[in-house]
Amino acid sequence: MKKSCLLILILGFFILFPLKIRAQSSRIEIPLDLDRTQPKKDSFISYYQFKRPKITLALSGGGARGLAQIGVLKVFERHGLPIDGIAGTSMGAIVGGLFAVGYSAAEIESLAYQIRWNEIIQDAPLRDQLFLSQKEEKERYILQLRLKGLSPEIPSAYTSGQKLTTLLTELIMNSPYSCSSNFDYLRIPFRALATDLLTGEGVVLREGSLIDALRASMAIPLLFTPVEMNDAMLVDGGLIQNLPVSEAKTLGGDLVIAIDTSSKLRNPGALNAPWEIADQVTTIMQNNRVRSEMDQADVAIQPLLEDISNTDFDDIKAIIQSGEKAAEEAIPMIEQFLSWKSNLQSDLLYRIKEIAISGCRYLDSDPLISNMNIDTSYAIPEEQILWAGHTLLQTGYFHDISTFVDTLTDRLVFLVNENPMIHEIAFSGNHILSDSALYACMSIRPGEVLNIQKGRRDRIQIIEKYRTAGYSLADIDTVIMDEGVLNIIINEGEIGRINLHGNDHTHSFVIDRELPFKSGDLMNISLLKQGIENIYSTGYFESVRLNVERKGQNWDLNLHLVEQRNTLLRLGLRYDLERRSQGLLEIIRENLLGFGGKGSLTGLLGKRDELLQARFWSDRLYNTYMTFNFNFSMQKRQFDYYENHQIEGNYTQSITEGSLAFGQQMRRLGTLSLRIKIEDIDLKPNSGFNTPREKFTLFNIILRSEVDTRDRMPFPHAGKYHILEYESAYQFLGSAIAYFKIFSSMESYYAISPSVIFHPRIRWGTSDLTIPFVKQFRVGGMDSFSGVCENTFIGKRFFVIDGELSFQLPWPKWLESYLSIRYHFGGIWTDYTKIKTSDFKQGIGLILSVNTPLGPIQTGYGHMSDGYNQFYFSAGYRF
Repeated sequence: MKKSCLLILILGFFILFPLKIRAQSSRIEIPLDLDRTQPKKDSFISYYQFKRPKITLALSGGGARGLAQIGVLKVFERHGLPIDGIAGTSMGAIVGGLFAVGYSAAEIESLAYQIRWNEIIQDAPLRDQLFLSQKEEKERYILQLRLKGLSPEIPSAYTSGQKLTTLLTELIMNSPYSCSSNFDYLRIPFRALATDLLTGEGVVLREGSLIDALRASMAIPLLFTPVEMNDAMLVDGGLIQNLPVSEAKTLGGDLVIAIDTSSKLRNPGALNAPWEIADQVTTIMQNNRVRSEMDQADVAIQPLLEDISNTDFDDIKAIIQSGEKAAEEAIPMIEQFLSWKSNLQSDLLYRIKEIAISGCRYLDSDPLISNMNIDTSYAIPEEQILWAGHTLLQTGYFHDISTFVDTLTDRLVFLVNENPMIHEIAFSGNHILSDSALYACMSIRPGEVLNIQKGRRDRIQIIEKYRTAGYSLADIDTVIMDEGVLNIIINEGEIGRINLHGNDHTHSFVIDRELPFKSGDLMNISLLKQGIENIYSTGYFESVRLNVERKGQNWDLNLHLVEQRNTLLRLGLRYDLERRSQGLLEIIRENLLGFGGKGSLTGLLGKRDELLQARFWSDRLYNTYMTFNFNFSMQKRQFDYYENHQIEGNYTQSITEGSLAFGQQMRRLGTLSLRIKIEDIDLKPNSGFNTPREKFTLFNIILRSEVDTRDRMPFPHAGKYHILEYESAYQFLGSAIAYFKIFSSMESYYAISPSVIFHPRIRWGTSDLTIPFVKQFRVGGMDSFSGVCENTFIGKRFFVIDGELSFQLPWPKWLESYLSIRYHFGGIWTDYTKIKTSDFKQGIGLILSVNTPLGPIQTGYGHMSDGYNQFYFSAGYRF
């Protein structure tokens, strides 16, 4: 009996054990090949993605030609080609860098149309960024040199690139994704290529300030100054490697695509400026290296840009379309390569009778299975099962999936990790935007399973909401899912420390007072840009660069300043038919003792004018908007004396003056000031019987309001210029004569169209009967009253209204020129007799104006209603 039982057990073991082995081995896992090494964290929950062939791009330089790369990116987006890494040089670094921080190709294209590329090298601050005295300074001279001791300092480039730096700062700080100091953690890993002038070697920029990296890669020699960074002096990467395929390969791409928009050799007519010659030399040096790099790429795209130079920004649309065309032609080759590299290729077949999804707690699995479109009546390729798993993951409701086939039961099972159910959405850390404003950005709602795709979009929507409001450092700090509550914790970007670097001479308060924000404020992009422009507009710095650094919950701002030499030599020249030739020489010492004050010594010598002037002034006193101005001058000027429109004599007016003024800046619009002035006046006739003679000392008090919002000088297109001045002298203060006078001028500029400007103006003045001749009002001249010479009319009261219509001429394109029609109506009176309509006169003038590097040149003809005519000519800025 025992032997029989033992025999049965042994036989049963040998019969059942193989069946158990077979049953266990019937369950086969089909790996979906998820990348479990780097979970994605750009949604409200981390998740895994499928492994796929990685695409990296190498974007070349090429100036305007490089904008064709935008068209290539548009095509890649249209075909759903994800980019996993970018290496760029010069313009390729700009385009690639913006794409890496989250701008879409369409957004970059829009920026390309908005940017005034031909003005990017014009670093002079806009007039609305200057105080009134700064505006007046810059409109007097044709040449300025900074001095190093007694020798002029030769600049290292045509421009410091501040406008480009400010533009990049605004774009990067306002990008859809937070900017990391490690370029591997941008939305797309990124590298910028530059060249170190000190070693002659290429430099790969992979961390630090992305703004500085893009600016350095774009620093065309002789055009933009180098960027000093980590003991290196960085310029355009195109000097060494204009097409960085080698660097793109280091980003781990399975497919490296080279986009070559390198400059072609210039023709002789395009070799004029120093930087154009330098660009030609660089292009020659690049050719062999570019061809070598192209050979290393898996796919090469070369847009057809035969007739477009690297400085030709006139037809950006055509440049981008060339990139699109070239990319579309390359798509079949790219797709073939990706198919060959695909991880989803397999020849295995499976007989499937049933499909199941295991792990769904909230979702109904039947619709999900139906969407797979798997026909179980045929043997199913493993590749189709892999795609089904891919489709299931793409629904966004699962953060991990495994796939199994049971060959005994012919059952396909997708084992899923379902995302949690959301019962409530809560926000914290938000003060600028309300909960309801943030909730309106979201498509996810309570009562739904958390969807990864929606979470990605919602996260972007929240950040873009902050960006639209101007908060450039705001970000979603943390997301916590706790018992059905989706807690979204916002960091709105509070400023920590503001660190200044490079202000060796300038006191910190001179810089701090120009910043419209402070530690503890939330960073606003508009205020940040204004602060950079304010600092640069002081004129004390060659460049102002910013980078931000996360410190705990706050952001430290680091301002890197490059100070300029603070001794300047300025030269001005002018000629006109009235005053004849004049020359101006001025020496200025800026930023005295690092406190922001200025001192100057000015000499003017001309056929009819002499001036020697010393000034000391400050546009701001410490942290206030109070102004200070001390002036001492000696001048001698000759004038013709008119009676009934005819020259009846000539006189010399000599004035020695000392004045002290305090004022209040009206921001950067104008100034309200009080001036105390002592004048020693000596007016001597040189010829003529009725020519006046005066000699006395005046003690004046002057109240003046001056507002200047004109957008440019000369030839404004928009803005206003208003003056209201009250001047009086009192004998009890020591003045030889007591008098008062009031003067007002109001003028505006309106651009009726881009080439037509309307300029109306009203001027008037009144005084008492005791006002001396030298202080009376003057009317006449090309800018004052057409048809007569300067100072033809002199009186104690006057009123003039005039209008000007200017037409900007379309030719030649390289020269700014205008044809203007002017009309004047008004009168001037020497006493207080009753004003009659016959006292008023009319004048009409036709003026041709040209804006040149040496200043405006104007010539014209005027006619007055009394029958007088006058020809006008002037060249140079008015002193």
